[in-house]
Amino acid sequence: MKTVLSLSAILIFGQLVSSSEKSRHFAQPSDQSNREESAGPSTSSQLAESEKQTSKTVQVYTADIQAGIIGSGSVSVSDDPFDNVFHVVLNNLPDGNDKVWLQYELSGLQDHTAVSRSINDRLSVGGYFVQPDAQNCTLQREQISPSWLKKGDNVIRFTLPANIGYSYKVYDLSICVEKNGAYEASRGRDIILNQRPVIFYGDRAYLQGFLTGEDADRARLFIEGLPVELNGEEFEYILERPDMSGPGETVHLKAIFPDDQVVSFQAPIVRGETTALNMPIAPKPPAVYKTIHSGESTELTLSGAGLEVPEGAMMTAGTLSITALREQDLPPLNPDMVNVTRTHRAYRFLPHGAQFDKPVNIRLDYDAALIPQGYTPKDIRTFYFDEVRRAWLEVSRDSVDVCREAIVSSTTHFTDFINGIIKVPESPETQGYKPTEIKDLKAPDPSAGINMIAAPTANQMGTANLQFPLKLPAGRKGLQPQLAIQYNSEGGNGWLGMGWDLNVPSIGIETRWGVPVYNPDLETETYVMGGEMLTPVAHRAAPVARSSGDKQFYPRIEGGFSKIIRHGDNPGNYWWEVISKDGTRSYYGGSSSGSPVDSAVIKDDDGNIAQWYLREVRDLNGNFILYRYTTVQSAGIPGGTEFGRQLYIREITYTGHGSKEGKYAVRFLRDRDIDDPLRLDAQISGRLGFKQVTADLLRRIDITFDQLPVRSYELLYEEGAFYKTLLSLIIEQDNEKTEFYRHGFEYYDLVRGNNGDYSPYESNSTEWTAQADGVEAGMINPVPGFGGEMSLLGGSESSNYGFGGTLTIGLPVKCSSKDFSAGVNFGYSDSESAGLVAFVDIDGDDLPDKVFKESNGLSYRPNPLAGNGTAFGEKRPILNISQFSESASSSYSIGFEASFHIFAGRTTTKSKTKTDVYFSDFNGDGLLDVAIRGKVWFNHINAQGFPEFTTNSADTPNRIIPGAPLSNDILTFDPEEQEALIDENPLHDMVRVWRPPFSGKVTIRAPVKLLEDTSPAAQQYITNDGVSVKIQHNDHEFILPPDQSRILRNNYEERLSAPFPSMVVDTGDLIFFRLQSVFNGALDQVTWDPEINYDTIYAPNVLPDEKDANGMLVHRYKASEDFILSELHKQSRCPIKGKSELKEGS
Repeated sequence: MKTVLSLSAILIFGQLVSSSEKSRHFAQPSDQSNREESAGPSTSSQLAESEKQTSKTVQVYTADIQAGIIGSGSVSVSDDPFDNVFHVVLNNLPDGNDKVWLQYELSGLQDHTAVSRSINDRLSVGGYFVQPDAQNCTLQREQISPSWLKKGDNVIRFTLPANIGYSYKVYDLSICVEKNGAYEASRGRDIILNQRPVIFYGDRAYLQGFLTGEDADRARLFIEGLPVELNGEEFEYILERPDMSGPGETVHLKAIFPDDQVVSFQAPIVRGETTALNMPIAPKPPAVYKTIHSGESTELTLSGAGLEVPEGAMMTAGTLSITALREQDLPPLNPDMVNVTRTHRAYRFLPHGAQFDKPVNIRLDYDAALIPQGYTPKDIRTFYFDEVRRAWLEVSRDSVDVCREAIVSSTTHFTDFINGIIKVPESPETQGYKPTEIKDLKAPDPSAGINMIAAPTANQMGTANLQFPLKLPAGRKGLQPQLAIQYNSEGGNGWLGMGWDLNVPSIGIETRWGVPVYNPDLETETYVMGGEMLTPVAHRAAPVARSSGDKQFYPRIEGGFSKIIRHGDNPGNYWWEVISKDGTRSYYGGSSSGSPVDSAVIKDDDGNIAQWYLREVRDLNGNFILYRYTTVQSAGIPGGTEFGRQLYIREITYTGHGSKEGKYAVRFLRDRDIDDPLRLDAQISGRLGFKQVTADLLRRIDITFDQLPVRSYELLYEEGAFYKTLLSLIIEQDNEKTEFYRHGFEYYDLVRGNNGDYSPYESNSTEWTAQADGVEAGMINPVPGFGGEMSLLGGSESSNYGFGGTLTIGLPVKCSSKDFSAGVNFGYSDSESAGLVAFVDIDGDDLPDKVFKESNGLSYRPNPLAGNGTAFGEKRPILNISQFSESASSSYSIGFEASFHIFAGRTTTKSKTKTDVYFSDFNGDGLLDVAIRGKVWFNHINAQGFPEFTTNSADTPNRIIPGAPLSNDILTFDPEEQEALIDENPLHDMVRVWRPPFSGKVTIRAPVKLLEDTSPAAQQYITNDGVSVKIQHNDHEFILPPDQSRILRNNYEERLSAPFPSMVVDTGDLIFFRLQSVFNGALDQVTWDPEINYDTIYAPNVLPDEKDANGMLVHRYKASEDFILSELHKQSRCPIKGKSELKEGS
């Protein structure tokens, strides 16, 4: 099997084609080269037209992906939801007279009746009678109602029940709209049946279709006299006829509309083969609906689910609904998810895609019996299915109601929701793979045990990725290494060739901010674990002193809640311990004995450790995994004398217990282990401050038990362009070294030709000539071969002058010689240069043009990209500028010299060059601009097609607004992603509350001031954005002036100094003093000491100077003096019967 490592872009479009087809009639499908087309639906009223030919217009709308594999074919391998969902964009909605077809090619099943599919928000239909058909690929056409579609994006989902053990493939899906083709007569009322003829499998047959016309959803349908329930206007039904006598019989269908109009017809039947899977139709799931008006609050509940909409969340009137989902309505889960939803498999909240102005709360019950071992209700999250990303994503959780066994989450949109748990691997790396095995008796599967590899898929980072997990025997208590061969299109060149890697967990040093310093006294390194940066970081502020003992680190985005501890006291003896929340300990560069392990680290020449590899994993039961490594020295180039080093994984043993090592082992053999030739593309790196050389290739992986082989993997390579090593084959072998299966890989080569040769240039050279245009430097005394003619590639004229001399003194020993003399020398020169010819792209067509200077200005000849490339185009003017390059330079030198039989001297030269005129694209529009003595002249192509330069960029494709702030359009953010990040990392408001003890009239004075942080780190921080101040009386928020309610960064003046107007309060009211971070919560410390005074107290028994039990005046309250942490009202019970006396304190 070969996997082509390439990506394709599928365009979504509507294509108008002309088709000619027969009117609907009963025709048996015919076999044409293993491609079959299902017969279309028909009615009795149209049988008379069965032989007429009509020419009709058909609009074909194709899906965004070309193919999908639904199901995995194995109960032990998870289905990928990505290719189960197809998106089809309709430019226009079909009208009532159009016939609409869902069309695709099907492989693996007999026809579309065996397929479970849904359209947009409708429930799934089909998939009850299944007969696998692996040999044929058939064209399926299923008529669908135009009312099921919408303008814009339409979603078609294909599903399979979980653990069903088979799969099928869908290719080239499209929606075909036959314009004005169906329902002109009788107001369009009809019965559409998609099984023509009706096929009986034994004594049962499946019928599916829909009613058309006015009031179709209110009609009554009867099949063989039995009433059939409608889902809207759609129906599906399993008909049982034990007394079938022959293939000539028919099935009678009758629909009675609300105005008593009857539509009926007879559909013929045939006998089919016995199906491999025969299931009853799942009952229609319950649903609840409620109409909501604009801005109002409401609640909606269904068994196992609930919805709370606050006031102002939904500003448009509409209908809300909750629908329970069945197994066939649910997209497959992500491989690491466990569905723990109670009562039903999932719930659909509609309207789909509705956006709310405020978050609404959804409640889903969970089933405690479904929670996997080792997890708790706190691990449950609510997930929604993202139709665009085709994956289950997490919703912001609000709370866990353990008593009701429910999860309450907040969301701003509606779709399908479940409660689930993400199962994490034992290894603390970002990607793990742990197959979930279900050991059941099942039919033999020829493909069982083969790890299939899907085509590379692009992620949000723009890289193509795929993964091939290694099959390892299960470890004790699930403790086993997680190993996979992974491909990343930007993964670099490693020990598995270009783009491939077999990752072993490690902790390294972040090198994006430079080579590590390894300062013995200061923390100068930032660490990375599993691709995620650890904090505290060393590059954001001045280094701090190194700790003498253990130090704890944290991921910048917490998720696994592991405890990460660095042991040791200097860069030469550090080692790491990571404790997961289930108590499993992972040791990096160290061991459980509490000491570092030198063989699991890589060091520089001074003994400083640059990377720590996973050495040991041990759980609470004493089970452990042991990793062993080999350090290899290599120069990296033939004949090299400076050697570098690299660390390779050599062996992993697991199922160890206590102090006894496990019997399962995974051994990694490299080319030098089996005497294979070494690679030609060894990789050399100095990022860590010393030479690292990756010169080995992984050739073989052996898996053994007690030294006996279990299976092995062989890796073969080929040479790509520029001698790069490419992985070409992965071969799995059994315990006797017999090949089981193989995966092959092909790579698209942009460099080499069909014969494999690298030919970067054409075999025959082509001479380029250009018109002379009379451009010369005007040399005063030209010499033969060195005249004033200019080169096409560029030329300039320059002038210079200079002078210099030497002043010496000496003894008159020998006048003809400089012996016995000493002195100073000096010199000065000055030059100016101006460009005459430049070979640059001046008109923005990505082809270099000939730009030259004439006496009346600048001109250019465009590059026409002619076939022979021997000439440029006609001369064209360049407007408004007369120069494109000017520079001036000056230099001077001074020195001394002495000669006493031996000459000695020293001269120092300093030079300065200034370029006043030069080309550069200043506004990034692809057109070269010119800077002339500090002013930019912007290039644009005028109406005549000539380059024209102006000092204003308004006429250019990319205008620059003088003095404007940095545009937010430079960096764009996904609003949904930004809201999700805000929900995951909220900035909580700080609130103080005052409850009036008496009714009365009060005056509030609440001066507030931002505190200045004078630390060096704070002075260098520039992204803090200040705070917002709000005061609220019950539900009413005070209207504050903008310059008083918002304190900008670095503004430390007091705000709200003046008292507020008097206001009336009642006992039980609440006065809120709310402090909010704007977006960045850094440096938001404030001093805020509100004071409230009663002007009038409406209680007759309260005196103006009365004090409370704490000696504080009852008419004055100040936060710094009267604040209490809590206000608890509790009842106390006397322990014994008797009398007590209360006395006032002194």
